[in-house]
Amino acid sequence: VAATTAFVVVAALSAVPLGIDGSVTGSLRGAGDTRWPFVASVVGLYVFALPAALFGLVSPLGVGGLYAALLLEKAVPAVLNGVRFRSNRWQEVSRQYRPSDDDGEAAAGR
Repeated sequence: VAATTAFVVVAALSAVPLGIDGSVTGSLRGAGDTRWPFVASVVGLYVFALPAALFGLVSPLGVGGLYAALLLEKAVPAVLNGVRFRSNRWQEVSRQYRPSDDDGEAAAGR
């Protein structure tokens, strides 16, 4: 019961950055900036979460390493994508995919 309680608490805590990351990632992807959210997910999983889980396996930290991995897997992409969104560099990517007014008129045959 104690282990289950701890897991539920950690899973509930990880839901907050998951929600933040989902909304920010959706905004970035909608603007056409798909590379950055992918890289942020890979960094969160393979650079932070996987080493934390492995550290938990080989150290006295034990299951705590798995809990840390669960939190890091969600928190790191949320922070990285949040920084990207706040930097407004995603708007430059969006402009590359959005035709200018002149292109739209030419395509419509005007």
